[in-house]
Amino acid sequence: MNIEAGSRECPICGYEFMEATPWIKYMAIFLLIVFLLSYFIF
Repeated sequence: MNIEAGSRECPICGYEFMEATPWIKYMAIFLLIVFLLSYFIF
């Protein structure tokens, strides 16, 4: 069964999909860059 990409909940079971706010994505990218830099520098 296909589910629309923009739907907020599953039409079958009613599970509400979580939406990631933009700052969480930016924070994850920032932490990944810091981790990689610290791994290669030190």
